[in-house]
Amino acid sequence: MMEGTWWYRVVARHRRTRKEVLESKWGRFHDDPETEPTTYLADSLLTAWREVSARFGEIPADPGAFRAWRVMVPEMSLVDLRDPEEQARHHVTRVELFADPPPPQYKALARRLRQRESRYQGLIYSSVRNRPEGVCVVLFLEHVGEVIELEPVDAEWAQFVIDAEL
Repeated sequence: MMEGTWWYRVVARHRRTRKEVLESKWGRFHDDPETEPTTYLADSLLTAWREVSARFGEIPADPGAFRAWRVMVPEMSLVDLRDPEEQARHHVTRVELFADPPPPQYKALARRLRQRESRYQGLIYSSVRNRPEGVCVVLFLEHVGEVIELEPVDAEWAQFVIDAEL
């Protein structure tokens, strides 16, 4: 069980509606945003930025094209893939967790966990892009979408951009 926690999400600046801000088009733990509505969150703006900007490869991403959001996630049940016992229980290795691209069995694991009878609303795992301290959460929006609170953090994002000299 995870207590209510604030997490961060960095998305394209034009995303303004709740659905646009929360839903991820693709990711490590899902394929189809329509049948598997999913959001990915990070423990800090740095982790969120590194996760988002990695998809641009060698081309530097313009932070001005993005906006940061703070996301309140109430207490919920998450599979903690940072825990070696949970990794073994779900047949996942630490090496696989950092693989890029991720192994296909991660999407299969998430599909199993999405089922209502599993009682899980998502997963928590170590960030692939902000090691060793970064932490990410994936949430299955069909289970938690209505209880999540969103707030833009424009001033905090602007300061992060200045401080990080992206």
